[in-house]
Amino acid sequence: MESLKKEVEKSIYEFLKLNKKKDKTEDDLSRINNSTLLIEDGYLDSIKLVELLTTLESKYSIEILDYEDFDVEHVRTIDSIVNLVITIKSNKKV
Repeated sequence: MESLKKEVEKSIYEFLKLNKKKDKTEDDLSRINNSTLLIEDGYLDSIKLVELLTTLESKYSIEILDYEDFDVEHVRTIDSIVNLVITIKSNKKV
């Protein structure tokens, strides 16, 4: 499970780096940590969040946006997204 966690984290960080908003610099990206509020702190807008989630769905063969217990709280931080992916992969409730 730990390797999946690290892999999902890496996927999210790579997505953020490749899809950084115009007003964010490489220095801004270097300050992101697993508890950074991705939308509230301006690293993702709603469209990029959906793109990130669909990227993760494709990569890990899961359905995040159709997950029955989906809640916006599950996608606020890198940690919360990682936990959501792991939960869905293991077919547990969040």
